[in-house]
Amino acid sequence: MRKVYPFFFVILALLMSTPKILAAEELGHVNDAKTYWHSLGKATKQLVGQSIDADLSSAIVLELTESDLRQALNIGQTMRGSGGEIILPNADGKLLRFQIKEKSNFSPVLAAKFPNIKAFRGSSLDYPGLITYFSNSPFGLEAVIIDSWSNARTTIRKISQSDSRYIAYTKLDKSRPMEELSCSTPEPLSAKTKSKINPQANLSLSGQMSRLTKFSDESALSKYRLAVAVNGQYTNFHGGTKQSALAAINNT
Repeated sequence: MRKVYPFFFVILALLMSTPKILAAEELGHVNDAKTYWHSLGKATKQLVGQSIDADLSSAIVLELTESDLRQALNIGQTMRGSGGEIILPNADGKLLRFQIKEKSNFSPVLAAKFPNIKAFRGSSLDYPGLITYFSNSPFGLEAVIIDSWSNARTTIRKISQSDSRYIAYTKLDKSRPMEELSCSTPEPLSAKTKSKINPQANLSLSGQMSRLTKFSDESALSKYRLAVAVNGQYTNFHGGTKQSALAAINNT
């Protein structure tokens, strides 16, 4: 009986240690992500005196090793089916795992010309209801994490072109005056005349609809091809090159 007891305790010790080993492996996997995300602290301390449209009291500042992130994305693209996995932080600094797939916003021809500008979609591996949309280019990453239950949104982006740090926030700074939206496209004279005669005329478009529009089934999903044109001012603001302007459009 004395020989049986030590053997029994060895088996019991191995069984009790197995969950701890698995937990350590899972934790180590998340810790690997810390090689490309590094929290610098609260935005209120890191961004004193800077003009940011985010609520700094509920935001954090981070550093991103972009080369390591690109490596993780490249590994994901070589995996068929699953699409790969990356880590994104929320505004509290917690690292969240996402299963991702590339979903390009560009036509195949344009995507081939600019292979370093990409867009992705993903869903959380740990929190059902969390989804992400993000873009990545040589100019950095821009991401949004959406809680489909509460509709809360966390934005992750570079602070500015001259500041390589990132900010993660969920609220905008409501104390700053918001610029009113204005359209500079001249309104056709015919539209002005109709609106003066009958203010409700522009709301009734049935006579201008094609047969396809009139009898379309609203429950059917449709795909649309969008053409985007920008001026030189937009391009200069975002870096002054065609690639930088396309990266900004892709972020939008």
